[in-house]
Amino acid sequence: MDGKSLNITEDLLSKLKEIVPAAFTENKLNIDQLKQLLGEGGNTDIERYQLNWAGKGDAFKTLQAPTTSTLEPELENSLNWDSSSNVFIEGENLEVLKVLQKSYFGKVDVIYIDPPYNTGSDSFIYPDKFSITKEEYQKLAGEKDFEGQLLREGVFRANRKENGQYHSNWLSMMLPRLYLSRNLLKDDGFIFISIDDNELASLKLLMDEIYGEENFRNILLVRRYDKNINTQFLGEGLKTFNTGVEYVLIYSKNSAAKMNAVFRESSEERKSQGYWKGFWNDAERKTMQYELLGVEISEGQWKWKEDVAKEAVENYEIYLKDFADKMTLEEYWRKTGSNKKFIKRNPQGKGKNKGVEHWIAPSDKILRNTLWQDIFASKQSSYLEVPFNNPKNVDLLKLLFSIGLSEKKVGIVLDFFAGSGSTANAIIEYNEENDSSINFITVQLPEEIDEKHIAYPKGYRYISEVTRSRIKEAISYWKTKSEVQLTYSDVKKDFGYRSFKLTPSNFKIWRSDKISNEEELIAQAELFSENVENDTKSTNILWELVIKNGYSLSATISEIDKGDAKYYVVEDNDLAIITSKFTDSIQ
Repeated sequence: MDGKSLNITEDLLSKLKEIVPAAFTENKLNIDQLKQLLGEGGNTDIERYQLNWAGKGDAFKTLQAPTTSTLEPELENSLNWDSSSNVFIEGENLEVLKVLQKSYFGKVDVIYIDPPYNTGSDSFIYPDKFSITKEEYQKLAGEKDFEGQLLREGVFRANRKENGQYHSNWLSMMLPRLYLSRNLLKDDGFIFISIDDNELASLKLLMDEIYGEENFRNILLVRRYDKNINTQFLGEGLKTFNTGVEYVLIYSKNSAAKMNAVFRESSEERKSQGYWKGFWNDAERKTMQYELLGVEISEGQWKWKEDVAKEAVENYEIYLKDFADKMTLEEYWRKTGSNKKFIKRNPQGKGKNKGVEHWIAPSDKILRNTLWQDIFASKQSSYLEVPFNNPKNVDLLKLLFSIGLSEKKVGIVLDFFAGSGSTANAIIEYNEENDSSINFITVQLPEEIDEKHIAYPKGYRYISEVTRSRIKEAISYWKTKSEVQLTYSDVKKDFGYRSFKLTPSNFKIWRSDKISNEEELIAQAELFSENVENDTKSTNILWELVIKNGYSLSATISEIDKGDAKYYVVEDNDLAIITSKFTDSIQ
C-alpha cells in the first residue's frame, strides 16, 4: 500500500481496456481506433504498430450496422423442443450474431469456430465493395429460392489468391464476427479458433486487436493426416514441404481467466520409470534462494520452498542408506505411498544447477504442451456416417472444451461456423463422459451443396441439412446408449435441440430514407396502419418479441387461453406478450 488516493486516469484506462481492448495499441490508448469503433471515423494514416488492410474501415461499418432480422422457431425440425436448451440456427452468421447480442451478452462459456482457411478455393459471403447499401447487403446475404434456401450465385464469392485483396477480403469477413463473438463471452470465457498457415499470421494480429494481446494464451499445433502430394515433384526439387499441422488459437475474454490442465498418455517407459532433472529455474524470488547441498545461488531460484527441498534431500539420504541395496527408487517410492520427493547432488554437475537435481516420479499421464502429435485435427466419427471429407475430430474438440470449461457442469458452447456439426456432436459426448449438462448453440448457413460433394448423392442439398442431421443422429445414439447403461446422475440430460432460422422482421420497418415528398410520406403512413407483415404467424411474432426483449432461445413460454383471446407468459410471469387484440378478459 503506497498511501496514495486512487489514480483516476489509470483506473479509467484499466476499465476501458477491459471493456474495449481493441482501442489500445501496444498498451496505449489509440484514440483513432476508438473513434473508428464508435463509427466516428478516425485517422488510420498515423504511423503506429497495428494491423491494417484495404476495406478495414468499411468492415467496421458492417459491424456497426444494426439488424432488424429475427429468428423463426422451427418446431418441425426440432427434437424435444419443450425440454431442450440446445439450439441450432440456420442462417448467415453475421446477422445471427447481431440477433443474439441481447439474449446472450456475457453468457457464453466457450466459443469454438473452424472458419474458412482462405486456401484460395474457399467461398464465403463478402460484398465486392462495402459501399453498397444495407438493403443491398441484406439482399445479398439473404437471397433465397422459392423454398426459402439461400442461393449460391451472387452470395458466395470465391476468394482466389490471384485476387488483389485476397487477404483483405478474408479479414473483412472475420473482423465483425470476431468483435460480436467477444461480446457474448463470459468474463472467464475462452475462444478457440482452428486455422492453417494461410491466415495464421493475420488471424493472430486480428485477435490481438479484438481480444487484446494480453488475453492471448497459446497456439496449439495439432497433427494432420500425412499426404504425399509432393512426391511427384521429388525429381525436380520441392517448392514446399507437405503441411503436417493445423493450429488452434486460444484467447480468453479476461486475462484473469484460468485454463484447465489437460494430459496425454505417457510412454510405457515413462509409466514405469522416473528420471532426474535440474532443480534450478530462472525465476527470481529471494525466498527461494537458499543453501542446498553445499550450493548457494544469487541469481535464479530453486523450484521448491526450503523446507520441502530439505525434506526431499533427507528422503533420498534415507533411501541410499537403508533401501538402495534392496530395491529401486521407483519401488521405494511406490512402497512408501507414491508421494515422496527426492533431491540429490551429482558431484560432476555443472552449470547453474551445480549438479542439484530433483526426481520426476513415474506417471501414467503427462501434462500437455502446445504440440499435440497424438491427436488428429480431423477425423471421421466411429459411430456416425458424416458426409464430409474432413470433419473436425470430436476428441480434439472435447479436449478444447475441457480446457475452457474447467469443471463446469452447466454452461454454453457457441459455434457460428458449424459445418458438419462436430461441435454439437462433441458436446453431446462431453456431457456423457463428464456427467455434465453443457448446452450448444450452433449456426450454419444454408449453403448449397455442389453435385461433386460426397453429401450430394446421399440426398443432402444444403450444408445446414448435414449439420441438423448429424445433431439428431448423435443425440439418438447417445440417448439410446445412456438408457441401456442405466447410470444414475444428478445432472439432467438434454437429448434434444431447438431449431431456428434467420428471417426478416415480422414487423414493418419505418423507412424514412425512402421518403422524399408528401406522397411517399402518406404511402409510408398507410403502410403502417397495421404494423405486422401480412400472413405472419403469431408464434413468429411471439419469438421475435422474446428475442428482442433479451430472453434466451431456451426460454420457457406458457400459453394462457382466455376464451376470446390468448396471451403468453415468458419465464414464469417475467414477461407477458399479447399477439392478438387486447380484450377485457385479458385485463
